[in-house]
Amino acid sequence: MKKLITLSLLIFLGYSSSFSQKKLKGKEIGIDLRNFNNNGNINFLIRKDTKDSLIKKRKNISFSFQNNSNFPNYLASDLDIIANEYKSATNNFGSINFAWGKEHYIQLDDISSKDIYFYHGFIKSAGMSNQTSQNLSLSYTNNILSRINKSYNNTVSFNLGLSLLGGLKYNFSPKIAIGIESGLHAGIRLGASESKSTQYTMSDKSSTDLNSTKSTSTSTFFNTNLINAIWFSYKF
Repeated sequence: MKKLITLSLLIFLGYSSSFSQKKLKGKEIGIDLRNFNNNGNINFLIRKDTKDSLIKKRKNISFSFQNNSNFPNYLASDLDIIANEYKSATNNFGSINFAWGKEHYIQLDDISSKDIYFYHGFIKSAGMSNQTSQNLSLSYTNNILSRINKSYNNTVSFNLGLSLLGGLKYNFSPKIAIGIESGLHAGIRLGASESKSTQYTMSDKSSTDLNSTKSTSTSTFFNTNLINAIWFSYKF
């Protein structure tokens, strides 16, 4: 039985490996590092050959998530009274973005190396983000904690963009390439926000809603980056 299980696993792994290689054949997969002016982020990069050897389809996928909590310096005796939702303030941010388009390559024949290419292209993008922020403010009466105010804001944003990119690609080897690119980016961002605040009273251990508002917004963005990204890829 053990031999049969082992043989089955080897056949399955071999088939999976063969299927993956066929599926990835002709593709470049890598990462690019970008947004250096805003702490930076990492994108997954996928390229696929077309019938024209100097044109490649390109896709970028990126996502991020941040979460942190603030804990006021409460007295141990107060913690026994305070409701759990007022013991800390949580802030988080999450986003996912997709980009797709075509890159057009021009070989730089006047350079001694035949592995350097200039490329350019229009890249479309779409993304969504969600940001939640909370804040606690404490009120004291005769140096005794009497009230806790908690503010809450949640914003959901959708964005559509278009980028004009230009860059240099160097084929470090038949399988490995590196590159650097710059770009112009423009688009529209749609947002919906909800804000509310509540108050917790220590004396009667009760919570009261103070106010609540909802709003929508529309904005445009435009930016330029001399160095938009530095990327590395591997060709299958």
